[in-house]
Amino acid sequence: MDSEIKEGEKSGSKYGIEIILLLFALVALAVGVYFGFIKSSGYVKTKGIILSVRAEERTDNEHHTYTDYYPTVKYTVDGKEYTGALDLPGPNAIGAEIDIQYDPAEPSKVHSYSPKSVIACFVVGGLLLLLAIILFVRGARAQESEK
Repeated sequence: MDSEIKEGEKSGSKYGIEIILLLFALVALAVGVYFGFIKSSGYVKTKGIILSVRAEERTDNEHHTYTDYYPTVKYTVDGKEYTGALDLPGPNAIGAEIDIQYDPAEPSKVHSYSPKSVIACFVVGGLLLLLAIILFVRGARAQESEK
């Protein structure tokens, strides 16, 4: 009974890393679609001024502590001033002007607006997808040449 793996052979799945890359790519692309299109659908972009910041500490699995800052902003819609807490961590400079989005049907609903984050999700997802495809094709060609 020979349980050794010969040089060049993979144990288990032949496309393990490719599948993992593909899954990460799909997650990154799904996050980009959600925040770029679904969550923002019907919302209007405007500017808000940071009034205050709520600091929230969190600790990761390796016991590193991080602080996330959740700003509360004021913004004006049709001459009426609104105040709202943002749902994602963001800038923490009180008095700073930032991009936000609000629901025109219910202007008190507000969330952060960061096209750079959405673009980053699409770029990372696209690169991971491209890398997964390249590795799949390379693996398939290697299998064909072995036959």
